Amino acid sequence: PDGPPALRQRALNGAGALAGDAGDFAAAKACFAESLELARDLGEHYRAAFVESNLGTLALFAFDHEEAIRRYEGAVAYTRSAGHTRGLSLALQNLGIAHDGAGHTERAIELLTESVALARRTDDRSHLGSAVRTLARVLLGDPGRNPGTALGLMREAIEIASALRERPGLAECLDTLARVAGRRGDARRGADLLGA
Repeated sequence: PDGPPALRQRALNGAGALAGDAGDFAAAKACFAESLELARDLGEHYRAAFVESNLGTLALFAFDHEEAIRRYEGAVAYTRSAGHTRGLSLALQNLGIAHDGAGHTERAIELLTESVALARRTDDRSHLGSAVRTLARVLLGDPGRNPGTALGLMREAIEIASALRERPGLAECLDTLARVAGRRGDARRGADLLGA
């Protein structure tokens, strides 16, 4: 408790992440809450945004989309004020995911579109692939939309995941496409995609 506040803030965030990974969400939330308070007291906006995002993720795990939205909105505000392009893109992606989970499809698409645009301005191809496939997934999940744009984005996401050898990202893309094929009555193509 009497350690240097900056180090304590980081240690609490790390302890929260470890507790969350271990499934102890109550301990994770307590660590993150204290870490957030210290980050705010220190004026460390980016660290505060990171902790807000961690709290938002805990809320998503609990299917509390409104709490996740509130937390991710805090992360977006902090990363905008810090001028951190990659961090803002990630925060917008998370906020879009929360809005999609809450059934706010149009708002999710708006946020994810901004996330992708920002991700394109960074050197982080892995994050770009994640942002692109998330936007494509939400677009493909909206039955009233022409799937052309979404399929183009999904192709880009697959190319990025393949180039980086990111198997989880590639699997997520194929799973999304399998679900779309299934919804459209093409069970064989869906099964082929799931098999891949």
